[in-house]
Amino acid sequence: PKKDGFRWHTWYDSDGSRVTSISKNDEYAAGTKSLYTTRQGPATPWNSEYALPTDEGYYILNNDVWLSDSWSVPSGETILDLNGHVIDRHQPEKDVKIKIPVGSSLIIQDSQPGISHQQTSGLIYLIDGGLLNSEKVLIDGGSLIVDGGTIVDRTISITNEGSLTLNSKGAISSYTYASCEISIGTNCVFTMNGGNLRAMPMDGYGVCIQNYGTFTMNGGTLSYYKGDKNVIFNSNTGKFTLTGGTISDNSVSGNAIIRNDGTFTMSGGEITNNEAKALSDFLIKAYYSNTIRNSGTFIMSGGTISHNTADGSGGGLYVDTTGVAELKGTAKIIDNTAK
Repeated sequence: PKKDGFRWHTWYDSDGSRVTSISKNDEYAAGTKSLYTTRQGPATPWNSEYALPTDEGYYILNNDVWLSDSWSVPSGETILDLNGHVIDRHQPEKDVKIKIPVGSSLIIQDSQPGISHQQTSGLIYLIDGGLLNSEKVLIDGGSLIVDGGTIVDRTISITNEGSLTLNSKGAISSYTYASCEISIGTNCVFTMNGGNLRAMPMDGYGVCIQNYGTFTMNGGTLSYYKGDKNVIFNSNTGKFTLTGGTISDNSVSGNAIIRNDGTFTMSGGEITNNEAKALSDFLIKAYYSNTIRNSGTFIMSGGTISHNTADGSGGGLYVDTTGVAELKGTAKIIDNTAK
């Protein structure tokens, strides 16, 4: 259901039971039971220029917000419609963080994605739509859903069984030096259903899957990383699942595009047009320069790995002595180059 100024949340029937699906034979279709939504009322206009809400709710920004201090997302569900505006640090050099603790959920939306912004002091960016810029986003047991707008930061850290979801209208970009753009901690989850992840930390990793962390990519693009670490690093008890989307146009020096020490399952999607270059001062300069370097378990039943180049072995896939790989179904590894 749609209504201007309202956000649909979920349906419940008149008995208070949550409704997840309706078939043509259900009582709801016959009209014997009623449905209602939990989210009533329009978004609350947010007019403050120097602070963000301290109570949960559904808010729409009427102006840019400049933060001098870190913001802790209130308990419950907080929805921020950026409305084409910017949330940024009042002083670019200040360490302003966004923290999402246990029991808190932050949903970022943007109802005005066509508005352009240009910032030339401190952080330099040119971007369309709403923008949230901070030094660090810490998801400390809570959840962050990016439904729209762009989050620009040094790093997003997911800890304490927290979760991050990136959907089709959202984007995440790292702008400067960091050890890892997105760090997925123990028992934490990052789900990418769409949107753009522009991994640009320069001296760090793109996505780090720590022990018992999970990264599932169902859609979207992960692109434009340029650095000397992996675009995706999956630790020995981590889990990376690729069902859709594209990992492309990344360039790594002295390392692999994807390093898998854990479990990497690929049933769809595309890994294409990436470059793994050697470092000229390495004694064995091309040893780690692979598109996918597999030391764990790699199972590929679908999708395509194509048109990648590597200075080391494995233009498409390199399996070392501790790795196991299984290719089946409609899996394609084609037109890759190992120098």
